[in-house]
Amino acid sequence: MGKEKGKGSSFNVLGQILVLLLFLLSCTKEEEVKPLKIKFHKPYALLIAESRGCIFCKKLERDLKENELLKESLKDFELIRVKYESFRPIQIRINGKDFSGTERELIRYLGVSSFPGLFFLKGDGEVILELPGYFGVEGMLCALNYVKSKAYKRLKFIDYAKSCG
Repeated sequence: MGKEKGKGSSFNVLGQILVLLLFLLSCTKEEEVKPLKIKFHKPYALLIAESRGCIFCKKLERDLKENELLKESLKDFELIRVKYESFRPIQIRINGKDFSGTERELIRYLGVSSFPGLFFLKGDGEVILELPGYFGVEGMLCALNYVKSKAYKRLKFIDYAKSCG
């Protein structure tokens, strides 16, 4: 009698494990993810390449949400955020070429070597300015004004930045 109880218990445990395994396999079924198709509807875009553990990415995100001057300056910009850890498909036109791949592949394609990577684009996807890293609210305002004022047509950013203070 004790033996039968033991057999029933082990069968019961195996049955529960099997049911749990089948449940977990059904949960991991891959669903088709629609690609993020980037279309520009504003005169400019700001593409931010981020990484999950990046402290400066978090600081930039907070400043973009909370700083009124930044929010006002960004009104003429599409804001595009891509994460290095993401395998979400994305389609975007960059520098006259149609890119189609994952967010991670886009970041590699752009040659990002530090996070956040900031890319200021014209409305047609042409890169105007690339900044490796976040330089605070003042630096960001300077870069946004550089793009919006079209100073990039006559000055290098390093020279323009000297006038920002």
